[in-house]
Amino acid sequence: MDNRNFIIGLTLLAALTAGCSSEPKVSELSAQSDPQVEIDRLDTGMKRAIGNQVDILSPDNFAQAKRARDDAMASRADNGKQGKVLHQISLAWAYLERANGVAAVANQILPGPIDARRDAIAAQADSLFRKETDSIDNDLRQVTKRIEKNDTSVSDDKKISLEANYRDIEMKALKQTYLGEAQQTLKMATDEGAEKLTPETLSWATTRILSAESTVEKNRHSIAVLTQASTDAKESANRLLKMVRDAKGSKSMRPEDFAKK
Repeated sequence: MDNRNFIIGLTLLAALTAGCSSEPKVSELSAQSDPQVEIDRLDTGMKRAIGNQVDILSPDNFAQAKRARDDAMASRADNGKQGKVLHQISLAWAYLERANGVAAVANQILPGPIDARRDAIAAQADSLFRKETDSIDNDLRQVTKRIEKNDTSVSDDKKISLEANYRDIEMKALKQTYLGEAQQTLKMATDEGAEKLTPETLSWATTRILSAESTVEKNRHSIAVLTQASTDAKESANRLLKMVRDAKGSKSMRPEDFAKK
């Protein structure tokens, strides 16, 4: 990390979090502003912030921005005064800007965990394994909430732990996405008697699926390689299942030989 940028970041953080328990300085929108246009613009800004993980890198400030945004929507729905609606939108922007500033500092302090979380989300870990991902996110929030209060004393062990946990859940999600179908088919074949009916093919298919799993582990960010590994695994599992079902028709020879024939 560049020391000069880090010092600048800490200076910015101190300015952003000074009096953090109070509302930030609000730059009011023009009284002639269209509330709906401004709400749409705010929504775009908040979606962009979520894409940049600001909701977890400055959770309290982002929550305040969302609360002010929701208040603006509620006031508008109740035909509240336009000035009140515009003030709530302005307040939401003020909190969002503070959140973006804190997130910028968090990115300097926690580059490893933040990059790992981005990859885990890209692998859909948050939807495939929501409970586990939420648990790791909660651990990260405990750190970033301290950063919001200008406490940047994060231990190296904590950084390493957070990054490792996100990498683990990313890999779990990738294996589910690219190998889940093959593993399910393998289980189905085993449940239908593969060990007894087609032991040679079972061993062959298992070896190929394990090889695909190893490929996924070594090439987690290569879509082309992951896709090919997924195809190989599914083809192996499907062949095994077909062999098992064909072997069930044997009456005069070894089931696996019958299936091969």
